[in-house]
Amino acid sequence: GFYPNLVAWRAVAGLPKDRRPVLVLSEINSMRREYLETKGKLRAEVLERLRRQMYPQAEIFAANSEDGLTDAVRWYGVEPARIRRLPNLAEPERLHRLARETVQRGLTNGLQSICIVGRLFHRKRVDTLIRSAAELPDTLNWCVDVVGDGEDRPALEALAGQLGIKERVNFHGWLDNPYPLIAHATISVLCSEFEGFPNVVLEAMVLGTPVITSLNTKDAHDMVEQGAALGFPVGDHETLARQIAKLLLDEDLRKNLRQAARLYAKRHILPDAIREYEALIFDAVQHKKDIPRVRCAA
Repeated sequence: GFYPNLVAWRAVAGLPKDRRPVLVLSEINSMRREYLETKGKLRAEVLERLRRQMYPQAEIFAANSEDGLTDAVRWYGVEPARIRRLPNLAEPERLHRLARETVQRGLTNGLQSICIVGRLFHRKRVDTLIRSAAELPDTLNWCVDVVGDGEDRPALEALAGQLGIKERVNFHGWLDNPYPLIAHATISVLCSEFEGFPNVVLEAMVLGTPVITSLNTKDAHDMVEQGAALGFPVGDHETLARQIAKLLLDEDLRKNLRQAARLYAKRHILPDAIREYEALIFDAVQHKKDIPRVRCAA
């Protein structure tokens, strides 16, 4: 975001290379897509200039997504030899403990919950899930749990009413602890137009909740190819409805997804995952002058 890049700029501004602190930058977004979405706004233009100035100067540039690394090299001039992929961080014991706590707003007992968690604004495309739910047969005994708040909430509530499923869609608002709902759900869905690497997907996998994700990133394609999730094209509510129905009806499929998801999430599990962060910082400090400088073809 804006503030971390500003801090990085201030930390090295005006200093000769031999006196600069070691600079390690890490991104959790798809930077180029984020910029194109907000292009023309003052904050977006200043942030884009900071990124173009700061990213190539880092001893190491890290990202938690393949798209973030690709953006860094292609659009921001980072040398390929300086990029590193970092895992997200998940602590299973903590997540399971939180999942056992009493929910702030109750679980819907007796129904198969389709859960979505995130800020309610256009990029999250929660409308895709609501439209897909309207196509599900009542015999599947389902409900939708929407966790989060944002500017799109009134429009999403109105959409559920227009589609005749208002009673089946529960808007929980912002919850300090969403994990009981995620763990209770039959399915966790991500509908976003783009992400970095969403923690909510990883947390659902750790809690044993099968995931359906929009195919919005290379990582989303990879997890589907590895059998850790089901996928659908961004905004395609008809395909999403078919994937939801298939998963609600097939316990063996849900079991297979859980097993593959545990393997997929393994790299992100503490304490092993934190060692990758430690190794990255140690590498940057110890080998600042030895990291090869490869000219970026892009």
